[in-house]
Amino acid sequence: MGASRNPAIEGISPLRGVANFFLGNDPAAWHTNLPTYEAVRYGSLYPGIDLVYRGTQGQLKSEFLVSPGADPSRIRLVYWGAQGLKQAQDGSLIIHTPLGDLVEAAPEVYQIINGVKRLVPGGYRLAQASVRLADGFYRWAVTPSSASGSATTTRRCP
Repeated sequence: MGASRNPAIEGISPLRGVANFFLGNDPAAWHTNLPTYEAVRYGSLYPGIDLVYRGTQGQLKSEFLVSPGADPSRIRLVYWGAQGLKQAQDGSLIIHTPLGDLVEAAPEVYQIINGVKRLVPGGYRLAQASVRLADGFYRWAVTPSSASGSATTTRRCP
C-alpha cells in the first residue's frame, strides 16, 4: 500500500539449482533453467526502504531495510482476502482467512550501530481497515512501527 509500482528487483546470493516451469502444452510458454537465489531484494520499495524476502528454516522471512533519514511509518502491509486481523499477546499478528489462520511473527526491530545489532522498541500497529464491497474481500493495513534500521517478520502457518 503506497509502495513503488516499479521497484528494482534483484536476486541475492545465487544458489546452485535452477527452476523449470512447464505449464500447459505450449513449449513457447514454458520457462526453463531459471536461476534461483537465497533471497530477493525489492529496492526502493518506499523512499529509502528496501524489502528483502528469504527462506529461513522452511519459513518465508521478510526484512524491511530502512536507510538513515527514511520514514518507516510509510510501510504498509495489506492482506487481501483476510477476514480479520488480531494482535496476539506476544506481538505476533494473526490473520484470519477462510482457509484458516496465518501468523506473522512479531517483528524484530533493530539498528546496526558500529557493527553491533541493537534492538529498538517496535511492533505492529493495526490501522486503516476498510471493506471492498465489489468482491467481498476485506482490505487491511498493518504498519510495523519502528524507529529505524530493520524490521524483520517471519510468516508461519500454525
